[in-house]
Amino acid sequence: MQLVYERLEEALEVLRLSTRFDACVLQSYFDAIPLGLLSFLRERCGAVVVDGARVTGVDLDAVASDWRGALDMAIEQVVDAGHRRIALLAWPGAVQPLEGLRHHFVSLRRALRRQDREMPLIELGRIPKPQEGAPELVEDAFARVWEDKASRPTALLALGLGPSVLALSETIDRHRLHIPRDLSVVVLSHIDVADEINSRFDAVGSRSADAAHALVAQVRDRLEFPAKDPGTVYLANHYRKAGTLRAPSGAGK
Repeated sequence: MQLVYERLEEALEVLRLSTRFDACVLQSYFDAIPLGLLSFLRERCGAVVVDGARVTGVDLDAVASDWRGALDMAIEQVVDAGHRRIALLAWPGAVQPLEGLRHHFVSLRRALRRQDREMPLIELGRIPKPQEGAPELVEDAFARVWEDKASRPTALLALGLGPSVLALSETIDRHRLHIPRDLSVVVLSHIDVADEINSRFDAVGSRSADAAHALVAQVRDRLEFPAKDPGTVYLANHYRKAGTLRAPSGAGK
């Protein structure tokens, strides 16, 4: 059974109709997962696997995209291309992986010995709702990146989950920028999800197909070996080229 819910109470009301499930895969859209929900599921399921490493220190299995690794790969690509002024367009929020991604970017900035204005971290005003393109959020954040002509980035990295990557493409067009002549762009996304990658941009991240296979494997393993220590599987990252990354012009180096 697939259950999509907006309020936790709605989900629990449906789940209480059944006393037992063989397994449950739990997805959360960058929200904190209540311990009460985890306890409820553990009582009724032989295997509980979380899609996304948003719970740490809890005895549950999980499958997660390695967003920090994706950021490493993206930074390596743009630095090797000769970029110094690199911005990250990130999402706010105190949950993993959003907070971890922002902290990792700051750590990479220190490791590269760059100033804040050389590698600015720009956050959206809020987390977009599921299936929300949120063009006004992307426009506002991009404008903050682009407002200082003296320190405009030559490369932009963006967390491009969901339709927000389409909003980024439209925002770039409104600013009449030529990609990659005026700006190199790499999005962090699931590279085989059509509404995330936008074939226009280079993309780096995991494959949703790999996530599905890993989730099934985790469920099977837990049912077969119930006493096994819980663990998290981090998915491999892949770089998908679309021609939106090249060396900066002489004035932008």
